[in-house]
Amino acid sequence: MAHITPVTGGEVLSLERSHWHRVFNPHFDTMVSWGYIPGANPVSYGSTLQSAVSGDGEIAFREGARIGYPTDLSASTVYLVSSSASDTGTYSIQGIDANGDYATATVTATGTTAVAVSGTWNHVQRCISTSANNVGTVYVSTKSGAGVPALVGDQIQTVMNVGDNYAINPMLVCPNNQIITVNSFSFSQDVQQAATIRITANRQGMWILNFKFYVGLQDQFEQPFHTPVRLFEGDKLRVSFRAGGGAAAKATFGMNGNVLEYSESSRPGIGLIFGQ
Repeated sequence: MAHITPVTGGEVLSLERSHWHRVFNPHFDTMVSWGYIPGANPVSYGSTLQSAVSGDGEIAFREGARIGYPTDLSASTVYLVSSSASDTGTYSIQGIDANGDYATATVTATGTTAVAVSGTWNHVQRCISTSANNVGTVYVSTKSGAGVPALVGDQIQTVMNVGDNYAINPMLVCPNNQIITVNSFSFSQDVQQAATIRITANRQGMWILNFKFYVGLQDQFEQPFHTPVRLFEGDKLRVSFRAGGGAAAKATFGMNGNVLEYSESSRPGIGLIFGQ
């Protein structure tokens, strides 16, 4: 059989695959690329936060808008509305439906009058403009009727800023029959000052993971996870940011990983959030 050359240094008695696999611990992406984990699809998830200042405290990394995390939905109807009557384009909504399954829907905006998105939702993950960039600020929330939703009380799921074509919920939720692995995380800001960024994860109603990074430079900061963070169906992961003193910061973050399909009969044990 062909020998496999390890990606890191080390001495083993045999280079057969079984012996090598027990000795070396390559990155998850390497395992995927070598075919050890079939059916894995790449996933990218990220956002940009504008003008964050120290007085904001720790805030959700929602695209562009300095507002808190949305309240969880429960088989809810959600509505799309713009702050401008000129927004009449189409939008793709992505998220998790009332059954916990991944779902998509297409909706045509009617300006400042809210229009219902088809289906019922437990979580809206993304809103993407499939036509021209929006003129006003576009919201997906539980508010029906005319006018933009309140920052508190209307369970805002996504906020699309003027001139954008993409909005994201600051919380990532894993749908049924999937596992999401987060292999790396990156962060940057446009000013050189102290900042804190936190990644937390929720499993079965308990926040069990808490990464906290202190970043002082404006250059890109990257944290790879050698054993990836694993999310099972219903698990949640969210990112927050706290600006330091000094000038207002424009901050960005990104996460990369894989989505894996699985059947209930083959589901691995819950274990810890780090793979075992």
